[in-house]
Amino acid sequence: QVGLVNLGAQEFEGVKTFDDRSVFQAGLTVDAGQSISLTGGNIASRPGSPTEGMIYYDTETDSLLTYANGKWQSDRGEYIIVAADDSTQAEKDSADYVADATADQTEINSAITAVNAAGGGKVYLMEGTYTVDAGISMMSNVYLSGSGNGTEITIVNGLNTTMNVLDIIGDNNVAVENLSINGNNANQSGVINQYGINIGSTSTDVLINNVHIYDAEDSGIWTNSTSGYGNYVITNSVFENNGTYGIRLGSEESVVSNNSFRSNAQAGITVSGSRNTIEGNYLESNGVSTTTGDISVSGSNNTISNNTIYDSFDAGIITVGGSYASITGNTIIDSQDNGIYLNGDYSTVTGNVIKNSTDAGIYINSVADGVILSSNVIDASGSVGVSLRSATYASVIGNSITNTASSAIYVRSSGADHKISDNIIATYGTVTAASDGIELDSLVTSNGIQITDNKITDTAGTGYAI
Repeated sequence: QVGLVNLGAQEFEGVKTFDDRSVFQAGLTVDAGQSISLTGGNIASRPGSPTEGMIYYDTETDSLLTYANGKWQSDRGEYIIVAADDSTQAEKDSADYVADATADQTEINSAITAVNAAGGGKVYLMEGTYTVDAGISMMSNVYLSGSGNGTEITIVNGLNTTMNVLDIIGDNNVAVENLSINGNNANQSGVINQYGINIGSTSTDVLINNVHIYDAEDSGIWTNSTSGYGNYVITNSVFENNGTYGIRLGSEESVVSNNSFRSNAQAGITVSGSRNTIEGNYLESNGVSTTTGDISVSGSNNTISNNTIYDSFDAGIITVGGSYASITGNTIIDSQDNGIYLNGDYSTVTGNVIKNSTDAGIYINSVADGVILSSNVIDASGSVGVSLRSATYASVIGNSITNTASSAIYVRSSGADHKISDNIIATYGTVTAASDGIELDSLVTSNGIQITDNKITDTAGTGYAI
């Protein structure tokens, strides 16, 4: 007998073995409590010419697979999955898209487009290296996540073409997290203005979380928002060895918090937008190729608080124009210029700790009027503790200034209408003997300057207390 043929219903009892392809032209029903067992085989034994709808049990990956959309697939999650060329076979089986180490932005962009078309959701990049030769384009309502530092997106060697690794242009409600971006600048030439992540001018509500961006030719992240756009949160991320800035923030009402910045060629963070918050970041050895400061701010009404800055190649914090900056609770150690340099009006500088600056602890430039310095601790400055150059209406109140190389507080040029009171000044003039506790140079217009209730002791040099 060749086969079992029955045009009607048929029941099988016991073990039945089919040695060739069998076709059931109606439904196949298995009684309750019974099962179908697939012996399967390893990866190499998978059918060589599979067709849509086949099922196969892989004994090597312990996965029940279905052949669909041109690939073997295992169980799905609630999001779109992309596997890298060097992901494991089991990971590739569970992915919707599998990259091949060539133009991997193609698979990633396809996944992003699919999620966006479905109304939004998550694209998950499995652990592995994704090599791109063009940009990844985010879309609104898409959340792109990797597995952590084990998920890396890198530019292919020798591309030598300007591109951003990831673009967020005019998109809203976007998140990128748990992955690394390698600009691979050492293996490129002739590239300019390349960013790890580029956030365009009309994007809003963007989250960047736990992302490691390094070796970009230009900035790790560049944002350039027009007025009324922004609300970006950049947090828990690492920026290092980028060719200019760690973050170049041109947005409004954004937050940069709890990030690390190391060895970026210019500032760790530069801010040109307004009403932003820069808080809780760690910055070390940034600014090696320029004089921009570790945190550089040119917009208005920005808050810089509770950051820790070590070994800046220029000032720890600089305000360049703008106004009403709030600089509070920062720790700045070993800056190779001023600890804080103020060049904007009506800033409030309070509760900061500034130690071992090569130049002044706090330097107030000639165009910075109405500045308030209070409750700061300034120690071991390489020149003066506080320098007021031609500024007016400054309040220097309740600070501790000790161990300065020259005068503790120096009012110079045409400065006027200051209030200097309740400061504790000790051991000034450790290098320049003829230094003073509070010094007013010969060009100062003394009218309106109030110097009251300061405690000046332990003079190291031969200068005056005041």
